[in-house]
Amino acid sequence: MNIDDAPTLGECLIRVEPEDADLRRRYEEGKLALRERRLTPLQRALGWVGVPLNVGLALAVGWRLWTTGSAEPPGWAALLAASAAGLLAIGGWLFYVLLQGGRVTWRADRVFQVVAAASACGMAAAAFEVARSLDDRRAGFGMLGVAVVTLAGAGAGLAVEWARRARLETRVAALENELRLAELSRNVADLRRDRDRDRPGNDASPAPS
Repeated sequence: MNIDDAPTLGECLIRVEPEDADLRRRYEEGKLALRERRLTPLQRALGWVGVPLNVGLALAVGWRLWTTGSAEPPGWAALLAASAAGLLAIGGWLFYVLLQGGRVTWRADRVFQVVAAASACGMAAAAFEVARSLDDRRAGFGMLGVAVVTLAGAGAGLAVEWARRARLETRVAALENELRLAELSRNVADLRRDRDRDRPGNDASPAPS
């Protein structure tokens, strides 16, 4: 077998990874998903329900804090303030996203994560202080459980979101490598065809003048 007739690396790669328009389409979709995502119709409907609910609860908690704040223990007042601020911030974020047509950009995602983490930490710290100030041990353990569950829920939510984004970034990187490999294989194959065409004695080579 003639060595020159053996398939080149580029030709082998093309056979393994043929050029596919669907590959580039999936790559572009993945890049877009890294920059933004859109809420589903169900999520938008739930969002329009959640906005007035969050704002209403925030106003109710704020009203209680305003009317009975001086009579409340410091721990309870801090818990009410953190709850009202968190509910109002999340409601405002939902309203902003819904006004954008349900489009959640990368920056909006980061803002939500910061707001949710800060609200959860504030509520957990206030609940912990309330638990310390209670004389009833059972009630104190109950408030301590509220603090732990709040932190655990926020941490689990952030972990799920980070895992989703890391998985998406890995998939986009893999698709980008496939595109680069396909481009490299085509370039190598083109060089081989050009070399064969310009070889003396080849019918496709130009005749000497």
